[in-house]
Amino acid sequence: MPKKKLTIDALMDLAGDDQIRRCLLHLASSSPAIRMQVEDCLKKQVQIYDREAIAESVYAGLSCLDVEELWAQSGRTRDGYVDVTEKAYEMFIQSVDDEVEQMKKLLELSQYPDAQEYCMGIILGIDRYIKSESEFLDWSGDTPLEYMEEVVDEYRKGDQNPRRRKEVENLYQALINQ
Repeated sequence: MPKKKLTIDALMDLAGDDQIRRCLLHLASSSPAIRMQVEDCLKKQVQIYDREAIAESVYAGLSCLDVEELWAQSGRTRDGYVDVTEKAYEMFIQSVDDEVEQMKKLLELSQYPDAQEYCMGIILGIDRYIKSESEFLDWSGDTPLEYMEEVVDEYRKGDQNPRRRKEVENLYQALINQ
């Protein structure tokens, strides 16, 4: 009986990750031009997250929180009274929301190592902000520490790998126990 010719999509579905990896390495070693194409393609497909860059992004966003803006948006308003601590909480959350949403998205996509980098970057950034002694911190109460815990809890819910969870927990504990 003649064998059915399989399409590239069917072959990719049948092959395991290790087999696909060996094929790509073989192709890449066949010529410098093909190697560059394979590298370019992989760079487009693989996102490399760096917790230090994420921490810097979080810290930069939090550093932009302005106490004058907080005061302008809280207190007596035409619509009633806005508590300064509640407004500070809202502004704090908004400034780190993009990073937290990205972590959640990575967890939903089962990109656990990347989600771990995001989680660790977020809590490192918040910790740096706490140490900065920003005037805004005087009005935010326990929000930064409480939010660090919320981020870690959100990560824990999404990733069941004990090693990664332990690494996040160890960092979190080290930061809050300084």
